[in-house]
Amino acid sequence: AKDGSIVQLQGTMSKSSSILTGRTQLMRQYANVSGFSQATHARAESDSFLFGRTVVKIDYSDYQMQLRLVEKAGPSLPGQSEVRHAP
Repeated sequence: AKDGSIVQLQGTMSKSSSILTGRTQLMRQYANVSGFSQATHARAESDSFLFGRTVVKIDYSDYQMQLRLVEKAGPSLPGQSEVRHAP
């Protein structure tokens, strides 16, 4: 992406989720929707000696963004402070 947003994440789980399965390989793709990176596709793949190969695919679509203004009540991030000038 030219704007530095996330396009794809891919990796392998460091531990197996069960003693019956091998490590799970994960992949998730993203697209820009109304200026925000939103997931479009996800895939997880694992092997098991009981069940064989298992592949889970998820397609995300039809995002409907409802943007609204929110008044700032105070610092939004830990450690962030608001600067105020004395009258």
